[in-house]
Amino acid sequence: MTNPVSILLVKPHPPLAILARQCPIPETYRYNWEPLSLKYLASFLNHSFGARVRVTVWHLMDQHDDDRFLKSVADVHPDIVAFSEMDVLVNEVIRLAERVKSLSPDTWTAVGGKQTSLLRSGDRFPYRFIDYAVRGDGATALVEIVRHLLADTAPTDFPGMVHVDNEKMVTGPDSVSPRSDINVHDAIAVRSVPIEHRQQQEYIDVHQRYPSITRDEPRTASLLLGSGCPYACNICQSPMEFGKAGNNTMVRRADDATREILWLRKHANANNFFSLESNLNLVNLREIYRSLEALGIASLAVSGFVRAADVVRAHANGLLAHLAGKGLRILSVGLDIPPGAEQDIYNKSFTYGEQLECLRICEELGILVLATAIASPAVDGAELAGQLQVLAALPAAQVDVRLAIALRNTPYFHEMKPYLLHRPDQEASYYDRQNYRYQTMQVPGKVTPNETYALVRDFHVNFHANQHHVAYVLRMLQNHPDTLPFFQRMYRDLPEEQKPMPAEIKEAVMTV
Repeated sequence: MTNPVSILLVKPHPPLAILARQCPIPETYRYNWEPLSLKYLASFLNHSFGARVRVTVWHLMDQHDDDRFLKSVADVHPDIVAFSEMDVLVNEVIRLAERVKSLSPDTWTAVGGKQTSLLRSGDRFPYRFIDYAVRGDGATALVEIVRHLLADTAPTDFPGMVHVDNEKMVTGPDSVSPRSDINVHDAIAVRSVPIEHRQQQEYIDVHQRYPSITRDEPRTASLLLGSGCPYACNICQSPMEFGKAGNNTMVRRADDATREILWLRKHANANNFFSLESNLNLVNLREIYRSLEALGIASLAVSGFVRAADVVRAHANGLLAHLAGKGLRILSVGLDIPPGAEQDIYNKSFTYGEQLECLRICEELGILVLATAIASPAVDGAELAGQLQVLAALPAAQVDVRLAIALRNTPYFHEMKPYLLHRPDQEASYYDRQNYRYQTMQVPGKVTPNETYALVRDFHVNFHANQHHVAYVLRMLQNHPDTLPFFQRMYRDLPEEQKPMPAEIKEAVMTV
């Protein structure tokens, strides 16, 4: 092949019902954060092949973006179109892949992501109009596909390739494409990869609305400070995607992360940073803060996802207080054990008591917890209502109650398989509903989906006005006055159904 290989990397948008917030539990999050993984993939391909490839990244946010993308396919006739899917994008990938094939029949189509990585031998292959599906790291797999294309041959096997028979069933072996080292990527080269019809500034100005205690409006940039997860929770896909627990994580070098942060501060005016790693490595974050301090930056707002048990452990050795003093003042923490219960139903390897200790520590240090709690369908309506009452009394700045999911082939999926409302081998709707806005399973004789939706809706509507939360906010404002900007913005941005606010809050927050 003499001309450069034309490669389109595509992140689709969710189904229209979700974009229109027609789901049972609407959320403000719209899947519109910068597709950093596709920018990494593009940079890796550029580094691997140079001028022999021409890589274009598309982030489709709505139907108008779809039309522009498909027009490009018709005009360019790309050699490869590779889709990135997540929880709810399987059917969108199928829809777009069909259009690609109709406009450019000779284009190779590929897909990778969470649901693809979870496929195992014996599963029904969920896609149509897809030539290559990849488990694991899309970068190393797509390099193999491009090498074959340059040699005018079609790949028949490579690590991570999903094999499918004539009956559309997945066959073995269940290999996973190996990951490329996170530190081989040039962070600035990754950031400099353009996205069609999108400016990086748009993500920071509009879409990535992660909160901060800074007095200025938060301008959040996403970071990839690490990948993988050392734990093996039975509701999570990470152990299947990244290998055995305890041997599947990597972190970004502190000096390299610092270079990227400085670039984002200078070129995008970012003042708030969120790490996309599965579990924020607090020890590595300390090294990043040290590197920043050596360059004269004494404090920086950084946040991410972290387990409650890791918070407790970091506090015991003095690490958490140190990080809080450097700018770690907001954390996303999963409260996945049912409130009031001691059993560890999701194999999180810590107790409900440790969760309460995590919340106590964070309040003491002035760290605001944005909690995610997963409601189980294995309880009846009265039990769920009681759990939500306990949850509403916890000292957290925000609580997002989501509904239990059963990701294909995870241990939790196998446990709940007899009760699934939507089955991946029988119904395409399984994938559209395999996300936190829907309850995907129902235990006979227990809580119904409609009961669950109503209870969780009521929780979200009433949470910020309940007496326990008001008392928590007033304590935080008294003991940690610098959190005031966070609460001012939080109450300002509440949906209309969650207003009016209590008089004490109006006086303490909105009149300042």
